[in-house]
Amino acid sequence: RAFSALAHAGAPDAVQLSIGISEALINTALGIFGGIVGILLGAVIAMLLFMQRLSTGFHETIVKSKKPRLEGEKKTPQEEHTLVYAIKGPFAYINAQAHLARLESTPASYTDVILNLRDVHFIDLDGVEAFGEIVQMLTGLGKRVYVAELKPMVEHLLRQNDTFKEMVQTQRVYPSINNALEAIVQKQ
Repeated sequence: RAFSALAHAGAPDAVQLSIGISEALINTALGIFGGIVGILLGAVIAMLLFMQRLSTGFHETIVKSKKPRLEGEKKTPQEEHTLVYAIKGPFAYINAQAHLARLESTPASYTDVILNLRDVHFIDLDGVEAFGEIVQMLTGLGKRVYVAELKPMVEHLLRQNDTFKEMVQTQRVYPSINNALEAIVQKQ
C-alpha cells in the first residue's frame, strides 16, 4: 500500500502511506517475534530432553562368577557373586539418585560389587556425597564394595569423602577391574 500511495501523480496519499508503513512494521515485528519464540521453545524442549536423559544416569552392569567355567558350560544364577557396575559420563546431582536407586535393587545373590568409575569424566560434590551413600547402602545390605579404574581428578575429589578414605585404608580401591576381581577371589 505504501508504494501504491507514492505512485499517484502529485502529492502522495499520506493516510495510505502511513497505513502501508504500519502494516510492514507489524508484519516484520510479528515475523521476528515468531522466530524468537520458535527458537526459545525449541531450546527449552531440547534442554528438557537432555536433562531427562542425563538424569537417568548412564551405566553398564556386568555379572562375574567366582567359579571358572569350561567353554560352553552353562552357569546357574547361584554362581553369580560379583556385580560390576560401571558409571558412565558425569556423576553429579542430576543423576546420582538414579544410580543409588538402581543399586538399591541389587539382588541378594551378589556378595561383591565393583564400582567401575573408568568412564566418569566429571564428578561434583553431590556425586562425591552420593558415592558415600551408595557404598554405605551396599555395605548395609551385606555386600563387599570395591572401586576400580579411577581417573586422577575423580580420585582427588573422592578423597574428601570419609567412606572413600576408609576404602583406601582397607585396600578396596584398585587400578583395574581385573585387580579387583583377583582380590575378591583371594579373599574367598
